[in-house]
Amino acid sequence: MADLTGLFHGRLQEIPGNFRRKAISASLAPAVAERGVLESRRDELQAVLRQGGKAHQPAAAQLVFVFPAYGADEISDAATIERLVNTLTPYPVWAVAEAVHRFRHNRAVTPWDRGRCPTEPQIVAEVRAIMAPVETELHRVSSILDAEVMPDPTDADRAKVARLAEDLARSMRFPRNAVSEQELARVTEGGMGGLKLDRRILSKAGVPSEAA
Repeated sequence: MADLTGLFHGRLQEIPGNFRRKAISASLAPAVAERGVLESRRDELQAVLRQGGKAHQPAAAQLVFVFPAYGADEISDAATIERLVNTLTPYPVWAVAEAVHRFRHNRAVTPWDRGRCPTEPQIVAEVRAIMAPVETELHRVSSILDAEVMPDPTDADRAKVARLAEDLARSMRFPRNAVSEQELARVTEGGMGGLKLDRRILSKAGVPSEAA
C-alpha cells in the first residue's frame, strides 16, 4: 500500500494559489482499480481515527489508579476521571490506550515528570504523537484522491508552447551594437595601432571586420 501511495503522491503537482489541493496529469492519475484501493484505504484510516467518546473511561481510570495524586487533592477520583474523559473525547480509543500504557511503563515520548502523573496537555500530546503516522498517511491518500485531474496537452498545445518559447527567447536577445560612421572615422585617424585596437573592440561588439 505504501508503494502505491508513494507512486501517485510523487506525481502530484502544485496548483498556484491553491495550497489545499494538488493536481495530477490525466495520463498519470490512478486507474479505476487503483483508485478503488486508495478509497478503501482512506475509509480504513478514517475509521481508525474515529473519536472514542466515553469509551476512554477505562484508560482514564488506569491513570488515576496508578497515579493517585492526579489533579488537585480535593477532587474525587470520579470527578478526575470524568474530566479526563471529556478532554480525550475527540481522540480514538486505541491511541489513548497506547498513550496511557506508555506513561505507565515510562515509555512516553512526551517530556513529563515521571514522579508525578502526566498533565492533561501532556497526555494529549502523547496521543497526538501516536496518531501522527496515521494522519500523515490519510493526508497523502486524500491528496491523491482529491487531486484535480488535468487533461494532457495536445500536439497543438505543445506547438503553441514551443512558439511562445521561441518568441520569448528572440525578444530577450540584445540587438547588435551599431557604430556610427563618425566613430569609424575617428578610429581610423588614430593610425593602424588604434585601428587594430578598436577592431578588437568592434569585434566584441558584433561588428564585422570589413565594417572597420
